[in-house]
Amino acid sequence: MVPLTRRQRLVLIVLGLANLIALSTVGLLLLRAPTASDVARLSSSPDPNQPQACRQAISRALFDAGQSGMVHTQDDGTILIQFDRAAISGDLRLEADAATWAALEAVAGQADCLAFSTVQVTVVFSSPARGADLASSQGLRATARVGIADLMLWSLGGIDDAELTLRLDYQPPAPLPTAFLTATAIP
Repeated sequence: MVPLTRRQRLVLIVLGLANLIALSTVGLLLLRAPTASDVARLSSSPDPNQPQACRQAISRALFDAGQSGMVHTQDDGTILIQFDRAAISGDLRLEADAATWAALEAVAGQADCLAFSTVQVTVVFSSPARGADLASSQGLRATARVGIADLMLWSLGGIDDAELTLRLDYQPPAPLPTAFLTATAIP
């Protein structure tokens, strides 16, 4: 082993100090709490491919769960999921609840959807006899809205089903009149 010259030792000490300063600076930056502007900047500039990846991940999860629905994303950070169902039973609430929970489970845990802020699920019912023209009635649709943070917390076990239900803004469908469910011939 060849001994180092005075100049080589000096260079090693300077390089060591430079590395120590650089590591300390990185450590301090990582330890500081993010400011509101940091969070706004990160959430306002998502990857342009992220909405498509999120929609595909949700669609795949819905398909795996045996559900079919349309998935859209909006620029305001909302994921929209819509199910169109025929009103074939008198208990639309049960059908709406099942579709809503399937949609929430499809979104929960999707890493591609973390840049979004809200999930909105809409279940629209139409009469098989009268067509989709009656589906625009407010009583024939159920809507649910919840924050992504609450949904992800639920998926990680941070809150239970009851707590998520309290945080969910849910408007169930109104009970249908029997005349709506009865098929009538069109003259």
